[in-house]
Amino acid sequence: MEDMIRTKYMTFRKVGQKPKTSEWHIVNNESGFVLGRISWYGAWRQYVVDTNECTFNNSCLDTISKFLTQLNQEQKGGS
Repeated sequence: MEDMIRTKYMTFRKVGQKPKTSEWHIVNNESGFVLGRISWYGAWRQYVVDTNECTFNNSCLDTISKFLTQLNQEQKGGS
């Protein structure tokens, strides 16, 4: 996976890499504000999103959900 993935309203930017997992920031394309962070949550054995008290509509949540799904599928596949 690339280190930066740009969508219509937000960009997923890789900000950290551990041996088996990575950390991402969700950045607003217009303002550059960091909307949240995606990281591995060991207790649930999957990637999760932590937001910075932001407001999202269904389209934005769908975009974030698809990105999380992709990361989790890659992790389970050993990529």
